[in-house]
Amino acid sequence: MLELELGILGALLFFLLSHLAMLTYYKKYDYWWHYYCDLGYTIPQNRLSMLFYKAGLIIFAVFLMPLWINIDSYLTVNAVFIKVAGIIGCISFILMVLFPYERSRRLHFLSLFSAFTGLTAAFLIANQELQHALLNVYAWCFLVYISVVILTTARYRKEMKLAHKYQAPVQKTFVILFLVTVIVFCLNLSSA
Repeated sequence: MLELELGILGALLFFLLSHLAMLTYYKKYDYWWHYYCDLGYTIPQNRLSMLFYKAGLIIFAVFLMPLWINIDSYLTVNAVFIKVAGIIGCISFILMVLFPYERSRRLHFLSLFSAFTGLTAAFLIANQELQHALLNVYAWCFLVYISVVILTTARYRKEMKLAHKYQAPVQKTFVILFLVTVIVFCLNLSSA
């Protein structure tokens, strides 16, 4: 049961710390224009924001890890696959900290993609047993998010700032839904 409480606490702390990072960003942080990854810029003027953001990601991943390690205490169908996908997702969130966007875009995007894909796969496989409607909604939102990123990146490849007006708001909305999904997932497991 402790792993469920840690999962919820990790999601809440990431939300809190990422929003503190927005308040301490080295310049005005436009919620619907900037990405979450902007908060992790490793420049001296952004030190406090970077620390809040990276601490939030690490805490989220570390606090969520025990859930995936012990998932077979809650679910019986495909628990091994859920465990592997969840652990890959958590490790990938930590890798996002090690590979900030401005230093290694490819490794950052690979970490980002594997983090959300791993946890989304864990949720979807778990939902075969749980049958929770929010997890179905989340899956469709994940597909919309990935589609917007792929389509706008292809469209605005040479001028990526034009993609911000589409990608950044979708990212913010998706991440908040993602955190709510983690919380609902943990609450649903506690009542199962």
